[in-house]
Amino acid sequence: MSPRALHAQIADEGVLRALRFAVNVLTRPTARRRVRSMRRTFGRHRDNLLAVAIIAHKDDSSIDETPPLDGDIDTKG
Repeated sequence: MSPRALHAQIADEGVLRALRFAVNVLTRPTARRRVRSMRRTFGRHRDNLLAVAIIAHKDDSSIDETPPLDGDIDTKG
């Protein structure tokens, strides 16, 4: 993560939440795969993106049981 991206994340989330995000990415392989997939997708479409909005909700199931994203947007649900 670049210093500019780190600064932006801290500005958006605060120090504790940014630290929590970093720890989760470092310690949870599923979260790490999901973040890498998102970064690849954003990088691939960089020239066509003006903004990104992510809307998420947490199911009753564990986050570690969530399958990794394949880089495509789910249009089914």
